[in-house]
Amino acid sequence: VGRCMVAVIAEALEILAQGFARDAADLDAVFRIGYGFPADRGGPLFLGQAIDLNRLAALAARYDRVARRGKARATAFGALARPPLSREDAA
Repeated sequence: VGRCMVAVIAEALEILAQGFARDAADLDAVFRIGYGFPADRGGPLFLGQAIDLNRLAALAARYDRVARRGKARATAFGALARPPLSREDAA
């Protein structure tokens, strides 16, 4: 869940930086109302402020290292490392 939330927060920051949203409150409202983000959490940008930008940066760097190791493993093992295409393929 943490890895997904860091990605959502990073994307929300990018949307805000590109000017597609007027301010953080508007963007958080879109996530709450449109995407079902838990109202008690405020939205991804509100949550990001609560977590702290330095902690978010450290988490993003950690998840990036994990993803790079996963890509290297998939390349090394080829098809054996790839997930099945569907539930039926897994059966």
